[in-house]
Amino acid sequence: MNPARLNLNELHQLKWLLGTILSLIALWTLFYLDVSNQLFLAAAFLVVSAVLVFPRLPGRIPELIWKGVTPILIVLIVGDFFLHGGDFLPPLVRMITYLLVVRCLAYRRRREDLQLILLCLFMAVISGVLTMSLIFAFQIVIFTPVAMVLLFMVNLLESSKDRTLTLEDWDYFQWGHFIDHIRRVMDIKLIGFAGALFTLVVVVSSLIFVVMPRFRFDQAIPFLQLKSSSLTGFSETIELGGVTDIIEDDRVAMRLDAPSKELMPANPYFRMLVMDYYSNGQFSMSRSVRNNPNITRTFESNRINQSLYGRVSDTRGYEQPELSAGVWTFYLEGGISKYLPALGPFKTMRFQKRQEIDSNQTFLTHNLDSATKSVFSYQVWTMGPTPFLSASREDRARLPGAEPIVADRDSEVWATGGLEYPMTLLALPLAESDAAYLRRVVDEIGGAGVLGAEDFAERIIHYLQDRHAYSMASKVEDRGRDKIVAWMQDGVSGHCEYFAGAFTLIARAAGYPTRVVVGFNGGSWNTVEDYFVVRNRNAHAWCEIFDGTDTWIRMDPTPGGQRLAETGMAGGSRVLSEIQGWEAWVDSLRILWYRSIVNFDDESQRDLAAQFRDYGQVFMTEFKATGERWVSAVKTWVTQPLTLQRGLIYVGILLLIVVLVWLYRQRLIIQGRLMETGWGRRLMGNRPDPIRQKAGRLLVRYEAALEKINGRPELWEDTEAFHRVHLDLQSLRFGNLSNRTEALDIFKAARLMIRRAYRGG
Repeated sequence: MNPARLNLNELHQLKWLLGTILSLIALWTLFYLDVSNQLFLAAAFLVVSAVLVFPRLPGRIPELIWKGVTPILIVLIVGDFFLHGGDFLPPLVRMITYLLVVRCLAYRRRREDLQLILLCLFMAVISGVLTMSLIFAFQIVIFTPVAMVLLFMVNLLESSKDRTLTLEDWDYFQWGHFIDHIRRVMDIKLIGFAGALFTLVVVVSSLIFVVMPRFRFDQAIPFLQLKSSSLTGFSETIELGGVTDIIEDDRVAMRLDAPSKELMPANPYFRMLVMDYYSNGQFSMSRSVRNNPNITRTFESNRINQSLYGRVSDTRGYEQPELSAGVWTFYLEGGISKYLPALGPFKTMRFQKRQEIDSNQTFLTHNLDSATKSVFSYQVWTMGPTPFLSASREDRARLPGAEPIVADRDSEVWATGGLEYPMTLLALPLAESDAAYLRRVVDEIGGAGVLGAEDFAERIIHYLQDRHAYSMASKVEDRGRDKIVAWMQDGVSGHCEYFAGAFTLIARAAGYPTRVVVGFNGGSWNTVEDYFVVRNRNAHAWCEIFDGTDTWIRMDPTPGGQRLAETGMAGGSRVLSEIQGWEAWVDSLRILWYRSIVNFDDESQRDLAAQFRDYGQVFMTEFKATGERWVSAVKTWVTQPLTLQRGLIYVGILLLIVVLVWLYRQRLIIQGRLMETGWGRRLMGNRPDPIRQKAGRLLVRYEAALEKINGRPELWEDTEAFHRVHLDLQSLRFGNLSNRTEALDIFKAARLMIRRAYRGG
């Protein structure tokens, strides 16, 4: 047996240290929530870490400080809640952090340890509900065993005095010695039991997750509905450079589960928001669009249906892909945008639960009330990429034949919010000099009013790309000029917003209604788990031009943008960019988490139940058929005539049974003799001798029977024999095991004596 043990003081030290470690894990989960100042969380994490490394610190805090802690905390917490008003969650999390740090800065009693566990559990639950990130899965795997061991320690020490540690208890504490002592007292059985218990907790938790009704805490509990602002390039108003700022960010913005790789475009355009109003380098959605309920409708639903816009082919004969009838699942990362990306026209958009969705029926965009803090998943049915979108009824009625509307941006036309849609698509809020410059550009390009929208758009693109190179940075001196016009006049390089803005102004000056679209362009296919990855650097701005009849046509004037004739699916002439290697494997873990956990809704639950039912039916059918085949085979074999070969088989089976029975009866002797050898001791470690163990267990029962017959000697005539067996058991338990073969006879005699004693002789 291993003689190493933890004394009572060391058990209390271990309990206190486990509580501090659990606090660090709980604080770690908060770093992925934008509910508190990161510097505040880092300071709390450093304080608790210092207490863990130097456990004497709490004992050195003067008593006077503890007397002032409570009123100071009350002032901080009340003031925090008061200053934040309706934003309830951030001050709540900070309050829990304050209390957690205070608990870690003091030596705790049992009640305070339980309070600490509840505080840590609250942090973990909040983080899990609001982040749903893969890192939380790793954090909870660490959190659970530490919390379980801490609860075990709290209950183990419940019978001891409810004492608290003091500074003197840590006088001789050294981390190296303490860890080595813990290692030496570890029992393989205890580790196995803890592992089995943890596995049981994981299995039960998984079953509960699968069978419980789908319930979103962040929707049911108002203060858990964390909202976020979109990235600068994905809001209703975008300054020049807003989209470019996102391009410099290499983080993943979105993952897409496509029905198949073949249906994924080689160069996809994900539409997010459309802007019809322009003013001096600023694109925005006009007030008439935002406030018009006939254009933007609000739905409270878990499903929205959108008419199928687009055509199979346009008037010039460009073949377009059929819209796919498969399911496309989007996983939009938190804090990106409230606008939901889509590859193109679709039939149905489905959410996990009821959502408040603003659906713009004119621009064909859909958005939440605000960007979410955590990943937001939704599914789209019957969707396909196409550069053509059908125009709305209002567009078809008012845009054909309309003339450009030119007025200085300081005039009364724009002072009250500008024109109403759709005339904003022809608006040029420019000074006369800037408008005159645009007219000269239109004349230089030629064909305005004569050429179709597609042909004239191609001329604009060639004009811009011949005079401007692409660059992430652009320096323009407006000197009172419009920013886009100044960029065109100076001939400097620029990014996508400059090209899209210049295209819009030129097209409008020529009488072609045009709007700016912002979203993502491009991405890569993950070959490990077969899904599409879009990063923030794929943010892009392009244009849509009205063909004069009933269609909006996508045009990308930025160098490298897709030409209209190049549109199509990945199965065509172009090949998808792919992610392979270590990066693909690591990112695949996230999509597995999203598919299995984040996107597990009522429908997934029903599908899983149906799969279990089908598997159960198949298993029972196969099990029954296999059993019948075995029974039939045994009957056939047994009923066959006896031959020499079959007789030898019967004898062999009988001998095997005899050998197995003998080995089972001699197992204690065999194990004991193995342990007497050097390699046997190395194999079995410090396990006690099995014969001594068996003798010890029988001694407990035998001595209870001995007390029974000693009190009533009439129960047994041969008490001497009873005491002789008792001495034999004691010899096996404590004496020299010189003759192990006698042990089995002694055990048999002891069991016989015990039965006779309890039967009354």
